[in-house]
Order: sequence, then C-alpha cells, then structure tokens
Amino acid sequence: MKTKLVLLAVLLPLLSSCMHLVDRRVRGDAPVRVLVTRDGQVAVARDPIYVNAPTTLEWRLPRWGSLTFARNGIVVHEAREGEFTCAPAEDGKVFTCQDRYSVPGRYKYSVNVLEDGKPLPPLDPFIVNGR
Repeated sequence: MKTKLVLLAVLLPLLSSCMHLVDRRVRGDAPVRVLVTRDGQVAVARDPIYVNAPTTLEWRLPRWGSLTFARNGIVVHEAREGEFTCAPAEDGKVFTCQDRYSVPGRYKYSVNVLEDGKPLPPLDPFIVNGR
C-alpha cells in the first residue's frame, strides 16, 4: 500500500507537468454556436474549427428570436468540388456541412444569417483540415 502511495506521489506531478502537451483545440465534432451581437455582428463560438477526420460540422442559432440562416447559410470558399456539402435544417436554426476531409488545408467560410428576414453582414471564419 505504501509503495502505491509513494509511486502515485511521484507520478502525479510528472504527469501533470505534461498537460501542456495535450492538444486543447476544439474539434469539429460539437455544434458551433452562432450568435449576433447587439450591434448586429455575426459571431461564432469557435474560430477556427479544427478537423482531423471526415465529419459533419453543425452550426446552431439560438432557438428563440427571429434569427435564421440564409439559404446559403454556410459557404466554404476555395475548396475542391465535393469537399464540403452544406445544407440547412428545416427550421432554419441549424446548418450542417459534411467535411470529406480528403484535402488538408485552411478553408475560409462565410456565415450568412438573417434577422427578421433581412441579411446581416456575413462573418468569415476558418475550418482547418489538418493531417
């Protein structure tokens, strides 16, 4: 029992000192919250979105209020044809993109949101497909 406690006392500080090596970047497997500031600027909770495997990316607007995604709610720029396939959900509050993850790179994308049916200035964050 004492041996285990001594071993634990020695290993715990060693392991905790390695925490800086853990990659804390947020991955593309959780929904991205999309917000609008009081002055009408679109904002996302994560920029960039890091992707390390084929995945479905999802952006969500608050369920309440008059915000909806435009038809072209998410547009990925300068990506090879078929790399990203994007579509809105029926309620206009969710937008998804299938990321094939076949080409590594940094992709700018536009977030297009409507408030009471009127377009807000788009936001241009990034998706990073790394290998």
